[in-house]
Amino acid sequence: MARDVAFEGLLSAADRFCATRANTGCAAAGLFAEIVGNARAAPANPEPPQPRQLPACRHLATALSLGQSGSAADLAAAAAAIAERLNWVQNPNYVADEKMRAFVADYAYAELAGPSGMALCTDVALGLLLIGPDKFYPPHSHPAEEIYLVVAGEAEWQRANEPWQSHPPAAFIRHGPNVTHAMRTLEQPLLALYAWRGEIATAARLV
Repeated sequence: MARDVAFEGLLSAADRFCATRANTGCAAAGLFAEIVGNARAAPANPEPPQPRQLPACRHLATALSLGQSGSAADLAAAAAAIAERLNWVQNPNYVADEKMRAFVADYAYAELAGPSGMALCTDVALGLLLIGPDKFYPPHSHPAEEIYLVVAGEAEWQRANEPWQSHPPAAFIRHGPNVTHAMRTLEQPLLALYAWRGEIATAARLV
């Protein structure tokens, strides 16, 4: 089955970006590139996910516009090219939690590669995360190793008991397996590529 051209374009943009950063000694960029390579080698899904939008998608146009004028412009342009074909979903653990209602209204992710993505993978996942402005993503953890690549929007991130840190577009943020982490967006929506590897079938849970 033929691969989606826009999906391949996003993988290529991520590959180029990671190669540039890996040459500067960024270890997370190398790990991210490995997962992108796994996604590229994976077979196309014969029944790809159907496009689906959620309330958080009202922030997508703003995020893409910010991204295309920022330091991850090529990634944002590639994400814009595939935006209309994305299947946006939410973590069922959060949807079922009444305390997360306000967050869920401004949060969604779209799997590009993984068990339900455009490319079928069982041990890695790659996708896009979208969170609206002024939202707190409470401490959570998951068995999979995770690396974020910020496409648009500046947010603050916390890992375990470390101090909060601000990470702008083009930054990589890595979380090891089962490491508790949290984030909070500022005045802009956050759009980030995420990459998981390891036990990707287990969804994140609040800590």
